[in-house]
Amino acid sequence: MCGTLVSRIQKMTIKNNKTVLYKVKMRVKRSRDPVFLRREFNELGSRTQVGAALKELVRNGILTKIGYGIYARNRISRYTKQVIPEQSVPDLAKIALRKLGYELALTEAEYLYDQNVSTQVPTGRRIAVKGKVSRQIGCNGKNIYIETKKVYPIV
Repeated sequence: MCGTLVSRIQKMTIKNNKTVLYKVKMRVKRSRDPVFLRREFNELGSRTQVGAALKELVRNGILTKIGYGIYARNRISRYTKQVIPEQSVPDLAKIALRKLGYELALTEAEYLYDQNVSTQVPTGRRIAVKGKVSRQIGCNGKNIYIETKKVYPIV
């Protein structure tokens, strides 16, 4: 499966450069940002066309869907030759949450570790935000837990 997906990524060519698929693919390719929200592509076509284009890019391994309306750009791992996201899942989640307008803060574990109260190193799988978030972000079974109970200011 992986070998097929890698060859599909390298071979994916679009003949007509005026299609929504081509426009979405070029925007993903040119962007420096590793995370994309579906709404960033709204002006390229109708909701159905943009959704179909994103679905095709996910199927070909160029993007990975990490949440509802959230996509991450992929790369090929030099070690395993499998398709993986460009950055770690916690980093992608932080970028996505910032793009969605949430203010990030330290989790309780990070705060205690920074204050030298705890020696346990935070895993990075929890992200604290100000306000309520009803989203799930993750890929390949690596989900991020979003903490909204106790928020400590970033120092």
